Parts: sequence; structure tokens; C-alpha cells
Amino acid sequence: MLKHIVLLQFKSDITQEEINNVFLEIAQLKNSIPAMKSYTYGVNCSIEQLNKGFTHGFVMDFEDIIGRNNYVNHPEHNRVAQQVILPVLEHGFDSVIVLDYEF
Repeated sequence: MLKHIVLLQFKSDITQEEINNVFLEIAQLKNSIPAMKSYTYGVNCSIEQLNKGFTHGFVMDFEDIIGRNNYVNHPEHNRVAQQVILPVLEHGFDSVIVLDYEF
């Protein structure tokens, strides 16, 4: 199994409705990408104050590296990344952190 963790820093003027739409669009990727086994998202609630402006995140589980690679290269993933997520980020790709690990 492989865990795919993504942290996001949204623009300061984004609405909650826009944020909800981002996470809904991401959730719908599961319909197109069977290797995506689970998806959760949420708002930072850490008391450590080490989030460096990253307020939201999501986690996906994939069956294996091949499944994750299929997701990353899938046209629907690219559409959501470019047309849905990127326009609402504070500093474009500098407002995203991605970390994957096998478990």
C-alpha cells in the first residue's frame, strides 16, 4: 500500500464553498481511478503551530506505486490539479506539499 499526503495553502480570499468544491472534485477522482482505495481530507487542527500557512490537507491510499503513478498521470487528475486546485492556491505550486510513503 502507498499513502499519498497533500497539504494545501489556499488564497486568503477563497470562500468555504470554493474549498468544498475543491475537495468534492478530488473525491470524484475515485470514480475514474480504481487504484485509489481511500480518500480523506480536513482542516489543520494542530496546536503546534508548525503548519507554515498550510491550512488544509488530504490523504489517499493506493494499492501500490503503480496505482499511484497511474493516478498522477491520469488525465482527470491533471484536469483537477490544473483547473480546480491550482487557481485557488496562494502561491501556485509553492502552496502544495506532497509526500508519499509505502506501508
